[in-house]
Amino acid sequence: MSDESAEVIGGNDAPVVSNTLAADAPAEFTTNQAAKALADLRWKRNNESSAEGAETATADPELSGEDNADPEKDPGETKEAEAVKDPPIERPKSWSKDEDAEWQSLPRAMQQKIVARESERDKGVTRSQQDAAEARKAAEAERATIAEERKNYINGLTAQDKILEQEMVERFPNIKSMADLEFLANEALRASNEGDATRAAQIQAYLMAFNTHSQKIASVRAGLEDAKQRQTSEERTKWADHVRTEGAKFAESLSAADKAKINDLMAAAPEFLEERGFTRQELNKMWMEGEKITLHDHRIQSLILDGMKYRDLQKAPKAVAKSDLPPVVRPGTSKPAGSDQSEQVKDLTRKLNETGDIKFAQQLRALQARRAS
Repeated sequence: MSDESAEVIGGNDAPVVSNTLAADAPAEFTTNQAAKALADLRWKRNNESSAEGAETATADPELSGEDNADPEKDPGETKEAEAVKDPPIERPKSWSKDEDAEWQSLPRAMQQKIVARESERDKGVTRSQQDAAEARKAAEAERATIAEERKNYINGLTAQDKILEQEMVERFPNIKSMADLEFLANEALRASNEGDATRAAQIQAYLMAFNTHSQKIASVRAGLEDAKQRQTSEERTKWADHVRTEGAKFAESLSAADKAKINDLMAAAPEFLEERGFTRQELNKMWMEGEKITLHDHRIQSLILDGMKYRDLQKAPKAVAKSDLPPVVRPGTSKPAGSDQSEQVKDLTRKLNETGDIKFAQQLRALQARRAS
């Protein structure tokens, strides 16, 4: 046996095991020494194998992806959690209900892009509306401030004009016309010609003071006239804006049926209002110049009452015609009393229900009043 290794050969199928001897092993072995060295090698090998087996047994086993999952979590719960994490994206308001199927067919990424863009667009529109509203409020506030300042300015000039006018009466009682001015001018000239320089100077100073005071009054009145013209111009502009705004609101409130006959109704409005006690002059001033009228006016209250009655009539259940036939009239006999009016009432009621025209309501009310009397 060599000094490098010892080989143990079992049967034909037994593995060949090679072991390296220690560095201090003798070059040659006796039979006893060889047996002892072989036993030591086997013992050492067995101990090392046992240690490696123990380390392998005590190490944590590697688990597969499925075995490594949290045993407390149910796969169904995981799917539900994923569903909650990514809820469906709602259809934008600009998409109609009929387009819901098309919306649902879009990829989620595309839906997110569309929603983001429309959200940004809506925010932009909202910002623009808010900016416009704030600008209108600021402009209205500025106009109100200017109007108040102009009003105070006009009041101040009016008061100043009255004060100057009173001072004119008190300081220059002898000057009331151009004839008085000519007389005083001639008096000053005559005094100067007669050598009375003192009197001539007094008259001239009096006339100069009058002229200065008159210029003050003229300046105040010019400023007052200019301020009133500006005020009138602003009031006209404000009135034009009011007419345009209210006309647009009224047009938006009309139904399609009302729009089709609004021109005829408005043409008949003056006559209808004259029946209520308004004069043409009053109507022109209210329509063209904005002359105010209070709700306490009996004519306005009458119109409001009629409007409320018409509203109640529109909301009331439709009248159902009775199935019973009118009484039979034999040839040569007169109709029952009131039959003509009953037919007129039915006809007007039918027309009112079909068209909703206030004209038929007025005729129906007048006919009912005649029947009651």
